[in-house]
Amino acid sequence: MGNMDNKAELLHNNQVGKEDIYDFKCKKCGKCCYNHTGIILTPYDLFWAAVKLNTSTEDIVSKYCYRYIGDQSKLPIVSVKAGSCPFHTPTGCMLGEMKPTICRMYPLGRGYVDGKIVYFNQPVTCGDRNPAQTVDDWLKLNDVFEENERFSKAWYDLISKITLFVHERNFTPRELEAFQGTLIPILYMCYDTRAYFWSQFLDRKECIERILKEI
Repeated sequence: MGNMDNKAELLHNNQVGKEDIYDFKCKKCGKCCYNHTGIILTPYDLFWAAVKLNTSTEDIVSKYCYRYIGDQSKLPIVSVKAGSCPFHTPTGCMLGEMKPTICRMYPLGRGYVDGKIVYFNQPVTCGDRNPAQTVDDWLKLNDVFEENERFSKAWYDLISKITLFVHERNFTPRELEAFQGTLIPILYMCYDTRAYFWSQFLDRKECIERILKEI
């Protein structure tokens, strides 16, 4: 899931539109849960996981995730611990309908091209074929609605801006590390799960955009 070269190739070769037929039906075999290489989480995913488990986003990161710096983006990334997913139970995902977006959509993938959200097929050997649905049907069936897509576009846009800033800025290693450390709490931590997610994220997005202008 974390291979950027593979994702770029899939985005180029296997894009699908929302009205295209999507011939996949999940059999809930759990293969994608038992042996994954890393499920990248967004602030949206962390927020709803914390809501579901009645805890904090910091607790979710501490118990179930690890953090690393992206090779290309140079930005802090939060991922579910690799191997057998810690959210998986004998009866299914403990997060239920609030599981990470990447899991909800799988094996459909999502990316960001020229300022637009795009979807693409990923090759899998599991599941059944069920041609009587569209890509949009599949997304709605798995609770991926307009707010999720709206966040995703805003998230990709913000990450693109930060990545461009980092690559254009001549940071020393120490300065880059300090900048990355500044981003972690703003991007991922201390969301109020009793309040509306979207307004909190927009405040943080604006805060980071101000930082990029002021540095």
